[in-house]
Amino acid sequence: MGRLGADAVQVNHRAEKKKKKKKKKSVAHLRARKRREAEGTRDEFSEVGDGCQQKNFDRSSSDEEIGLSI
Repeated sequence: MGRLGADAVQVNHRAEKKKKKKKKKSVAHLRARKRREAEGTRDEFSEVGDGCQQKNFDRSSSDEEIGLSI
């Protein structure tokens, strides 16, 4: 019985370690995203807007091609 108890404790301990690692990664990702948003929105806002407009034009041209093929 003692061995089963020790194995169960080890498995639970490993599961807790995995959960903690995932939380650390997510927090670091959010912190990096906040930094990028704080720095990028001030300087690169116009560039981001131009990129979105180009994507919209590309999509509209592909829709027209699909209409012609049908």
